Amino acid sequence: EFGYDAYDIVKSQEDLTRQESAVVSVWNEIAAAAADESAPCVMGGSVFEFSDEWWKGATDDENGGLLGCPDANPFRQRPCGVQADQFHDRHLSEEYMGLLAQSQGRGSYCLAPRPAFQGLARAWGGAVDMQALTPAELCAPVVDEWAFAAWLLVAFVLLLACLPT
Repeated sequence: EFGYDAYDIVKSQEDLTRQESAVVSVWNEIAAAAADESAPCVMGGSVFEFSDEWWKGATDDENGGLLGCPDANPFRQRPCGVQADQFHDRHLSEEYMGLLAQSQGRGSYCLAPRPAFQGLARAWGGAVDMQALTPAELCAPVVDEWAFAAWLLVAFVLLLACLPT
């Protein structure tokens, strides 16, 4: 698993170039090691994370709570995170880890590819024509929590009905 958050806690803003550079660099290291027959076995890597994780809401002790953390509200994004010395700003915010940025529109959640998404696409030998994607492909209706819970309950009951007795 590899990834890099897009939020720079020192600058208090996203740093999309740094995220793209870090993610593509790690992938290139994985690919080079996999191609080197004299290197130890490399099985690949899994990118962390496909989209931002707004529900994380980790504590933020090193900033004394100035960022409004912890904040587990999944309907807003905050740079809450944890100290992580391996990052340039010594801060890891999983709410900004996505290759796709998450935003909340009117009645929907939308995903917008960050440069790291396109950087990996190029590293993997392709590209995505982002102009060809329609808003309907990048947005989904907001699901009411109770409706979702009811759907899960129905799915669980149906699953139980399918199990042998």
